[in-house]
Formats: sequence, structure tokens, C-alpha cells
Amino acid sequence: MTKNISLSLKIIQINTSRIFADYLGTTISTGQIANNWTSYTWYNVNLRNLLVPIYNKYNKFNISLNNVITSS
Repeated sequence: MTKNISLSLKIIQINTSRIFADYLGTTISTGQIANNWTSYTWYNVNLRNLLVPIYNKYNKFNISLNNVITSS
């Protein structure tokens, strides 16, 4: 039996600004945008909250990346 839960991470959740200088030398608690907007890191993604329906039922989880969607 397979259970699926989806998570969508958007760069707008890190910061709404598209000006690179806004991130220069700053730490943003929700994530980091680097390498001229080609590298994204999200911090403190609470997978327990995401997996609430199945978190206490299973001991192991297989997490996989299914899609990366970008725009110009």
C-alpha cells in the first residue's frame, strides 16, 4: 500500500523580492536563494506537520523529488 502526500515549495515563500542585492549578506529564516537565482534552500520545513495523517503510523518514509518547475 502506498500513501502519497504532496509538498510545493515556492521561492516566493523565501522572499518576494527579485532583486539579488536584497539577499546579499543577509540570512533569511525561511530559506536561501543563491548562485544567481539557480540554487534554492528552504529551512525548517516541518515534515512532521506535513505527514500528520501517516506520521505515527509508519517508522520509515521514502521522500522523492517528482517535479521541478521553473519559469523565465
